[in-house]
Amino acid sequence: QHGYSNRAFSSLGKGQDIFANVAKTEEQSPRLSVRGFGPHTFQVNESEVHGSVILLPKTYFMWNARKFEDITLESLAIFPLIHPRLEILFVGCGERMPGLLPKEITQYFKKKGIIVEASDSANAAATYNVLNGEGRNVAAALLSFDDFTDEERARDEI
Repeated sequence: QHGYSNRAFSSLGKGQDIFANVAKTEEQSPRLSVRGFGPHTFQVNESEVHGSVILLPKTYFMWNARKFEDITLESLAIFPLIHPRLEILFVGCGERMPGLLPKEITQYFKKKGIIVEASDSANAAATYNVLNGEGRNVAAALLSFDDFTDEERARDEI
């Protein structure tokens, strides 16, 4: 039988408490902030995220949307499930805003009581940062600025 141990506890036969430095409550978890971005990446707090990203107040997920046409009700399906209900969803449409979001998206979220604001990804990230920093219950779905080529995506997965 193998195990990990901390020298301080090794004589007791106990392992190290892996949760010792983890926030004990949701309130102690740090809020997210987009601190920078490049053609294919976003810096979210201290993490570099390759590709598009979904940001909640205190956690983020990779988003499989690669271009404006990928922004659909299905690709945004997580947001109405968040509790407590989000106030505003910022949708970043890449380097520039190619057009309006489909009306079905804005109407659906309006019925759910969530405001949807679409803009380029840089402005969506900046506005998300301000309101999230104020403690508001906001989220963002940000397309990366340039789409990966299949070759670049394969190289990043290695």
